[in-house]
Amino acid sequence: MIQRTSNDKIKTQGERVALRASAAEQIRYSLLNQIGDRSFQIDFAADTMADMGAAAIAPYLDTQDRFAFRRIGNGNGEPFLVIDGLPVQDNIPPTPQAFHDDATVAFTDALLLGCIRLARLEPIAVEYENFGRLIRNVCPVKSAAESVSSHGSKLPLEWHTDNAYEFEGRSRSASPSPHFLCFAGIRNKDATGLPVATELLPVTSIIAAASNRLLNAMQKRIFEIKPGQSNDRSSLGRMPLLEYCELSGEPWLRFNANEGQTVGTTDNSKRTIIELAELVESLDDEIVSINVEPGSVLVFDNYRVLHRRKFFDAGDLRSARWLRRCFAARDRDHGVYVDALNRPFVWS
Repeated sequence: MIQRTSNDKIKTQGERVALRASAAEQIRYSLLNQIGDRSFQIDFAADTMADMGAAAIAPYLDTQDRFAFRRIGNGNGEPFLVIDGLPVQDNIPPTPQAFHDDATVAFTDALLLGCIRLARLEPIAVEYENFGRLIRNVCPVKSAAESVSSHGSKLPLEWHTDNAYEFEGRSRSASPSPHFLCFAGIRNKDATGLPVATELLPVTSIIAAASNRLLNAMQKRIFEIKPGQSNDRSSLGRMPLLEYCELSGEPWLRFNANEGQTVGTTDNSKRTIIELAELVESLDDEIVSINVEPGSVLVFDNYRVLHRRKFFDAGDLRSARWLRRCFAARDRDHGVYVDALNRPFVWS
Protein backbone atom coordinates (compact mmCIF):
# COMPACT_ATOMS: atom_id res chain seq x y z
CA MET A 1 0.00 0.00 0.00
CA ILE A 2 2.68 2.50 1.01
CA GLN A 3 6.12 3.27 -0.29
CA ARG A 4 8.50 2.88 2.66
CA THR A 5 12.15 3.27 3.40
CA SER A 6 14.12 0.55 5.12
CA ASN A 7 13.24 1.86 8.60
CA ASP A 8 9.53 1.27 7.85
CA LYS A 9 8.64 4.95 7.82
CA ILE A 10 6.62 6.17 4.87
CA LYS A 11 8.85 7.51 2.10
CA THR A 12 10.23 10.98 2.89
CA GLN A 13 8.05 12.17 5.77
CA GLY A 14 5.16 10.42 7.41
CA GLU A 15 4.22 7.82 9.95
CA ARG A 16 2.27 4.59 10.05
CA VAL A 17 0.24 2.85 12.71
CA ALA A 18 -0.15 -0.83 11.79
CA LEU A 19 -2.62 -2.58 14.08
CA ARG A 20 -2.06 -6.24 14.82
CA ALA A 21 -4.12 -8.66 12.74
CA SER A 22 -5.91 -9.90 15.85
CA ALA A 23 -6.96 -6.38 16.81
CA ALA A 24 -9.42 -5.86 13.94
CA GLU A 25 -12.04 -8.28 15.19
CA GLN A 26 -11.73 -7.04 18.75
CA ILE A 27 -12.22 -3.45 17.56
CA ARG A 28 -15.19 -4.58 15.45
CA TYR A 29 -16.83 -6.30 18.42
CA SER A 30 -16.29 -3.31 20.70
CA LEU A 31 -17.62 -0.78 18.21
CA LEU A 32 -20.67 -2.82 17.18
CA ASN A 33 -21.46 -3.36 20.85
CA GLN A 34 -21.38 0.40 21.43
CA ILE A 35 -23.48 1.18 18.36
CA GLY A 36 -26.04 -1.49 19.19
CA ASP A 37 -29.32 -0.95 17.40
CA ARG A 38 -29.04 2.84 17.43
CA SER A 39 -29.05 4.90 14.23
CA PHE A 40 -26.65 7.84 14.08
CA GLN A 41 -26.81 10.98 11.94
CA ILE A 42 -23.22 12.12 11.88
CA ASP A 43 -23.93 15.85 11.54
CA PHE A 44 -25.50 15.81 14.99
CA ALA A 45 -23.77 12.88 16.70
CA ALA A 46 -20.15 13.27 15.60
CA ASP A 47 -18.75 13.71 19.11
CA THR A 48 -20.53 10.59 20.35
CA MET A 49 -19.32 8.61 17.35
CA ALA A 50 -15.75 9.89 17.81
CA ASP A 51 -15.79 8.78 21.44
CA MET A 52 -17.03 5.32 20.43
CA GLY A 53 -14.42 4.91 17.69
CA ALA A 54 -11.57 6.08 19.90
CA ALA A 55 -12.67 3.81 22.75
CA ALA A 56 -12.70 0.81 20.39
CA ILE A 57 -9.26 1.53 18.86
CA ALA A 58 -7.27 2.86 21.84
CA PRO A 59 -6.74 -0.43 23.74
CA TYR A 60 -4.82 -1.84 20.75
CA LEU A 61 -2.34 1.03 20.38
CA ASP A 62 1.13 0.77 21.85
CA THR A 63 3.12 3.71 23.16
CA GLN A 64 4.67 4.53 19.79
CA ASP A 65 1.27 4.41 18.11
CA ARG A 66 -0.13 6.89 20.63
CA PHE A 67 2.79 9.23 20.07
CA ALA A 68 2.25 9.01 16.29
CA PHE A 69 -1.35 10.16 16.72
CA ARG A 70 -0.28 12.94 19.03
CA ARG A 71 2.46 14.19 16.71
CA ILE A 72 0.22 14.51 13.68
CA GLY A 73 -2.26 16.49 15.74
CA ASN A 74 0.16 18.93 17.33
CA GLY A 75 1.97 19.71 14.06
CA ASN A 76 5.46 19.22 15.49
CA GLY A 77 6.09 15.83 13.90
CA GLU A 78 5.46 14.26 10.52
CA PRO A 79 2.85 15.84 8.23
CA PHE A 80 0.80 12.71 7.54
CA LEU A 81 -0.22 9.48 9.21
CA VAL A 82 -1.62 6.22 7.83
CA ILE A 83 -3.54 3.84 10.08
CA ASP A 84 -3.79 0.27 8.75
CA GLY A 85 -5.49 -2.86 10.05
CA LEU A 86 -8.84 -1.41 11.09
CA PRO A 87 -11.92 -3.62 10.63
CA VAL A 88 -13.83 -3.31 7.37
CA GLN A 89 -17.53 -2.58 7.53
CA ASP A 90 -19.95 -5.35 6.60
CA ASN A 91 -22.88 -4.79 4.25
CA ILE A 92 -21.44 -1.86 2.31
CA PRO A 93 -24.10 -0.10 0.22
CA PRO A 94 -23.56 0.89 -3.42
CA THR A 95 -21.30 3.87 -4.00
CA PRO A 96 -23.58 6.93 -3.85
CA GLN A 97 -24.06 9.71 -6.35
CA ALA A 98 -22.74 12.51 -4.12
CA PHE A 99 -25.01 12.12 -1.09
CA HIS A 100 -26.75 9.26 0.68
CA ASP A 101 -28.00 8.15 4.10
CA ASP A 102 -24.93 8.53 6.34
CA ALA A 103 -26.38 6.05 8.82
CA THR A 104 -25.54 3.20 6.42
CA VAL A 105 -21.80 3.78 6.95
CA ALA A 106 -21.88 4.72 10.63
CA PHE A 107 -19.38 1.96 11.43
CA THR A 108 -16.77 3.37 9.02
CA ASP A 109 -17.48 6.93 10.13
CA ALA A 110 -17.02 6.04 13.79
CA LEU A 111 -13.58 4.62 13.01
CA LEU A 112 -12.65 7.74 11.01
CA LEU A 113 -13.87 10.06 13.76
CA GLY A 114 -12.18 7.89 16.38
CA CYS A 115 -8.83 8.39 14.64
CA ILE A 116 -9.46 12.14 14.58
CA ARG A 117 -10.22 12.07 18.32
CA LEU A 118 -7.07 10.03 19.07
CA ALA A 119 -5.05 12.72 17.26
CA ARG A 120 -6.68 15.28 19.60
CA LEU A 121 -8.28 17.04 16.67
CA GLU A 122 -11.83 18.31 16.20
CA PRO A 123 -14.02 17.36 13.22
CA ILE A 124 -15.39 20.39 11.37
CA ALA A 125 -17.40 21.21 8.26
CA VAL A 126 -17.58 24.42 6.24
CA GLU A 127 -20.82 25.98 5.05
CA TYR A 128 -19.42 26.90 1.62
CA GLU A 129 -18.64 23.30 0.63
CA ASN A 130 -20.53 19.99 0.73
CA PHE A 131 -23.70 21.85 1.85
CA GLY A 132 -22.18 22.15 5.30
CA ARG A 133 -22.26 18.41 5.91
CA LEU A 134 -19.50 16.97 8.04
CA ILE A 135 -18.48 14.01 5.87
CA ARG A 136 -18.01 14.23 2.11
CA ASN A 137 -18.28 11.25 -0.18
CA VAL A 138 -15.17 11.25 -2.35
CA CYS A 139 -16.56 9.30 -5.28
CA PRO A 140 -17.18 9.71 -9.01
CA VAL A 141 -20.53 11.33 -9.74
CA LYS A 142 -21.98 10.99 -13.23
CA SER A 143 -22.99 14.65 -13.56
CA ALA A 144 -19.58 15.82 -12.27
CA ALA A 145 -17.31 13.35 -14.10
CA GLU A 146 -15.41 16.14 -15.88
CA SER A 147 -15.22 18.48 -12.90
CA VAL A 148 -11.95 19.23 -11.13
CA SER A 149 -13.25 18.09 -7.76
CA SER A 150 -13.52 15.06 -5.51
CA HIS A 151 -16.66 14.08 -7.45
CA GLY A 152 -14.78 14.02 -10.75
CA SER A 153 -12.80 11.21 -12.32
CA LYS A 154 -12.07 12.03 -15.97
CA LEU A 155 -9.81 15.00 -15.17
CA PRO A 156 -6.89 15.06 -12.74
CA LEU A 157 -6.96 16.95 -9.48
CA GLU A 158 -3.60 18.71 -9.64
CA TRP A 159 -1.39 19.55 -6.66
CA HIS A 160 -3.32 21.70 -4.22
CA THR A 161 -4.10 22.83 -0.71
CA ASP A 162 -7.78 22.24 0.05
CA ASN A 163 -9.74 25.50 0.35
CA ALA A 164 -6.55 27.55 0.58
CA TYR A 165 -7.67 30.56 2.59
CA GLU A 166 -6.44 31.84 5.99
CA PHE A 167 -4.45 29.46 8.19
CA GLU A 168 -5.85 28.23 11.50
CA GLY A 169 -5.19 30.62 14.39
CA ARG A 170 -4.29 33.58 12.13
CA SER A 171 -7.69 35.31 11.94
CA ARG A 172 -10.70 35.66 14.22
CA SER A 173 -12.83 37.44 11.62
CA ALA A 174 -13.09 34.54 9.16
CA SER A 175 -12.96 30.76 9.31
CA PRO A 176 -9.61 29.28 8.27
CA SER A 177 -8.78 26.66 5.70
CA PRO A 178 -9.29 23.14 7.04
CA HIS A 179 -6.05 22.31 8.85
CA PHE A 180 -6.31 18.54 8.41
CA LEU A 181 -7.90 16.22 5.87
CA CYS A 182 -8.92 12.76 7.05
CA PHE A 183 -9.99 9.90 4.78
CA ALA A 184 -11.40 6.42 5.41
CA GLY A 185 -11.48 3.85 2.63
CA ILE A 186 -14.71 2.06 1.66
CA ARG A 187 -13.79 1.14 -1.92
CA ASN A 188 -10.71 2.15 -3.87
CA LYS A 189 -10.47 0.49 -7.26
CA ASP A 190 -10.76 1.79 -10.82
CA ALA A 191 -12.52 -0.03 -13.66
CA THR A 192 -9.53 -2.36 -14.14
CA GLY A 193 -9.33 -3.31 -10.47
CA LEU A 194 -6.26 -1.18 -9.74
CA PRO A 195 -6.14 1.16 -6.73
CA VAL A 196 -6.53 4.91 -7.19
CA ALA A 197 -3.76 6.61 -5.24
CA THR A 198 -3.83 9.76 -3.18
CA GLU A 199 -0.46 11.39 -3.82
CA LEU A 200 1.21 13.64 -1.25
CA LEU A 201 4.09 16.08 -1.60
CA PRO A 202 5.56 17.50 1.63
CA VAL A 203 5.99 21.27 1.67
CA THR A 204 9.45 20.84 3.21
CA SER A 205 10.53 19.07 0.01
CA ILE A 206 9.37 22.06 -2.03
CA ILE A 207 11.14 24.50 0.29
CA ALA A 208 14.38 22.52 0.12
CA ALA A 209 14.35 22.62 -3.69
CA ALA A 210 13.32 26.26 -4.13
CA SER A 211 15.69 29.16 -4.67
CA ASN A 212 15.86 31.97 -2.12
CA ARG A 213 14.43 34.30 -4.75
CA LEU A 214 11.39 32.08 -5.23
CA LEU A 215 10.87 31.67 -1.48
CA ASN A 216 11.00 35.43 -0.96
CA ALA A 217 8.49 36.01 -3.76
CA MET A 218 6.12 33.37 -2.32
CA GLN A 219 5.94 35.28 0.97
CA LYS A 220 4.72 38.53 -0.60
CA ARG A 221 1.05 39.51 -0.47
CA ILE A 222 0.62 39.63 -4.23
CA PHE A 223 -1.57 36.58 -4.91
CA GLU A 224 -5.28 35.93 -5.23
CA ILE A 225 -6.74 32.60 -4.10
CA LYS A 226 -9.82 31.49 -6.06
CA PRO A 227 -12.42 29.08 -4.64
CA GLY A 228 -12.34 25.49 -5.89
CA GLN A 229 -15.09 24.03 -8.04
CA SER A 230 -16.63 22.26 -5.07
CA ASN A 231 -17.24 25.40 -2.99
CA ASP A 232 -18.93 28.77 -3.34
CA ARG A 233 -16.76 30.98 -1.16
CA SER A 234 -15.47 34.26 -2.57
CA SER A 235 -11.86 34.81 -3.63
CA LEU A 236 -9.22 35.91 -1.16
CA GLY A 237 -6.92 38.66 -2.39
CA ARG A 238 -3.52 40.04 -1.40
CA MET A 239 -2.35 36.78 0.17
CA PRO A 240 1.11 35.19 0.37
CA LEU A 241 1.57 31.60 -0.78
CA LEU A 242 4.09 30.77 1.93
CA GLU A 243 3.96 31.48 5.67
CA TYR A 244 5.71 29.96 8.65
CA CYS A 245 4.02 28.61 11.78
CA GLU A 246 4.77 30.93 14.68
CA LEU A 247 5.08 28.07 17.17
CA SER A 248 6.92 25.32 15.27
CA GLY A 249 8.58 27.28 12.47
CA GLU A 250 7.18 24.77 9.97
CA PRO A 251 6.45 26.14 6.46
CA TRP A 252 2.76 26.40 5.57
CA LEU A 253 1.76 26.60 1.91
CA ARG A 254 -1.45 27.70 0.18
CA PHE A 255 -1.34 26.76 -3.47
CA ASN A 256 -3.55 25.22 -6.12
CA ALA A 257 -2.01 24.19 -9.45
CA ASN A 258 -5.41 23.60 -11.07
CA GLU A 259 -5.97 26.17 -13.80
CA GLY A 260 -7.15 29.57 -12.62
CA GLN A 261 -7.09 28.73 -8.91
CA THR A 262 -3.96 30.61 -7.77
CA VAL A 263 -3.77 33.95 -9.56
CA GLY A 264 -0.98 36.49 -9.77
CA THR A 265 -1.90 40.15 -9.35
CA THR A 266 1.44 41.47 -10.69
CA ASP A 267 3.89 40.36 -13.35
CA ASN A 268 6.22 39.13 -10.61
CA SER A 269 3.49 37.09 -8.93
CA LYS A 270 2.46 35.53 -12.26
CA ARG A 271 6.07 34.46 -12.89
CA THR A 272 6.25 33.09 -9.33
CA ILE A 273 3.18 30.89 -9.87
CA ILE A 274 4.61 29.46 -13.07
CA GLU A 275 8.00 28.82 -11.46
CA LEU A 276 6.43 27.18 -8.40
CA ALA A 277 4.20 24.95 -10.54
CA GLU A 278 7.20 23.85 -12.60
CA LEU A 279 9.21 23.14 -9.45
CA VAL A 280 6.43 21.06 -7.94
CA GLU A 281 6.11 19.01 -11.13
CA SER A 282 9.86 18.27 -11.04
CA LEU A 283 9.82 16.64 -7.59
CA ASP A 284 8.76 13.14 -8.61
CA ASP A 285 11.22 11.52 -6.21
CA GLU A 286 9.57 13.25 -3.24
CA ILE A 287 6.01 12.08 -3.97
CA VAL A 288 4.39 9.61 -1.59
CA SER A 289 1.63 7.50 -3.12
CA ILE A 290 -0.96 6.14 -0.67
CA ASN A 291 -3.86 3.84 -1.45
CA VAL A 292 -6.60 4.46 1.10
CA GLU A 293 -8.03 0.95 1.12
CA PRO A 294 -10.90 -0.46 3.19
CA GLY A 295 -9.61 -0.80 6.74
CA SER A 296 -7.26 2.16 6.52
CA VAL A 297 -7.40 5.84 7.44
CA LEU A 298 -5.20 8.65 6.15
CA VAL A 299 -4.75 11.90 8.11
CA PHE A 300 -2.62 14.69 6.68
CA ASP A 301 -1.79 18.30 7.49
CA ASN A 302 -3.38 20.38 4.74
CA TYR A 303 -0.87 23.20 5.32
CA ARG A 304 2.24 21.00 5.26
CA VAL A 305 1.54 18.79 2.23
CA LEU A 306 0.06 19.28 -1.20
CA HIS A 307 -2.08 16.46 -2.54
CA ARG A 308 -3.41 15.32 -5.89
CA ARG A 309 -5.34 12.52 -7.60
CA LYS A 310 -4.77 11.47 -11.20
CA PHE A 311 -7.66 10.84 -13.59
CA PHE A 312 -9.10 7.33 -13.68
CA ASP A 313 -11.78 5.20 -15.32
CA ALA A 314 -14.49 4.88 -12.68
CA GLY A 315 -16.25 1.91 -14.30
CA ASP A 316 -19.59 0.90 -12.80
CA LEU A 317 -20.53 3.83 -10.56
CA ARG A 318 -22.36 1.54 -8.13
CA SER A 319 -19.07 -0.12 -7.20
CA ALA A 320 -16.74 2.79 -7.93
CA ARG A 321 -14.07 4.30 -5.70
CA TRP A 322 -15.52 5.63 -2.47
CA LEU A 323 -13.69 7.36 0.37
CA ARG A 324 -15.22 9.20 3.32
CA ARG A 325 -13.54 12.55 4.01
CA CYS A 326 -13.71 14.75 7.07
CA PHE A 327 -11.99 18.06 7.77
CA ALA A 328 -10.42 18.58 11.17
CA ALA A 329 -8.99 21.46 13.19
CA ARG A 330 -6.94 21.76 16.34
CA ASP A 331 -9.63 23.87 17.98
CA ARG A 332 -13.23 24.14 16.84
CA ASP A 333 -13.37 27.67 18.25
CA HIS A 334 -10.74 28.85 15.74
CA GLY A 335 -13.51 29.24 13.18
CA VAL A 336 -16.67 31.33 12.97
CA TYR A 337 -19.76 29.20 13.61
CA VAL A 338 -22.82 29.34 11.40
CA ASP A 339 -25.00 28.38 14.37
CA ALA A 340 -22.98 27.22 17.39
CA LEU A 341 -26.01 25.86 19.21
CA ASN A 342 -27.72 23.88 16.48
CA ARG A 343 -24.81 23.25 14.07
CA PRO A 344 -21.78 22.90 16.37
CA PHE A 345 -19.42 21.51 13.70
CA VAL A 346 -20.09 23.98 10.87
CA TRP A 347 -17.93 27.05 10.16
CA SER A 348 -18.97 29.89 7.88
